[in-house]
Amino acid sequence: IAEDAGIDAAAVTVTSQSLVIDKRIVKDFIITNLALTQSLPAMQKLQDMAIHAIQKRMQALIIAAIVPNAAAPDHSIAYTSGSTLALADILAGKRLLDAQDVPMENRHMVVGASQLNDLFNITGLMSSDFGVSNAPLMNGNLPSQILGYQPHFTSLASAVSYFFHSSFMTVAAQEGMNVKQFDQGGISGARTVRVNCDTLFGLKQLAGLRVVTIS
Repeated sequence: IAEDAGIDAAAVTVTSQSLVIDKRIVKDFIITNLALTQSLPAMQKLQDMAIHAIQKRMQALIIAAIVPNAAAPDHSIAYTSGSTLALADILAGKRLLDAQDVPMENRHMVVGASQLNDLFNITGLMSSDFGVSNAPLMNGNLPSQILGYQPHFTSLASAVSYFFHSSFMTVAAQEGMNVKQFDQGGISGARTVRVNCDTLFGLKQLAGLRVVTIS
């Protein structure tokens, strides 16, 4: 514009989205006083296992809620060969996100067991030029980034590979992980301890164009 010219300001429309926090995930167990007395310390391990089960359930709900954009451009694509994750597939997911101006930072990829091990067959990723001292083939761990993605593994992914920016979905926990112990003797007379583990959270996908699935 010219030095002394004026322009009209663009109007800003503010919208809101509702995030419903309505998912109570629980895992409870009962252990007898005899087992607590005569076994090696097991309570902490049992609590860890219960919390792990809750986390796996939360992970399953998050995966089930992922719905990539279906209209053009289609962000749900197929592997180039069977269910094998190849470099071409990772590039295809990257190309779709790049076309939507998705930021390079905070990109993630989540793969299942088969696709995780497929990555070790990609020569470029496993070469000594890519990883210091060819570390991935030595320790079995993936590098911290692959084509800008932070790699993650879960058995719940099955044969589907997910590529996304962290902003595509939001998750809110209204309560942290609650762990409470109750002596059953005063209620039923049983010489047992009940442990209740639970959390309350909600999730919502915000952008179908910031996530790509390959299956």
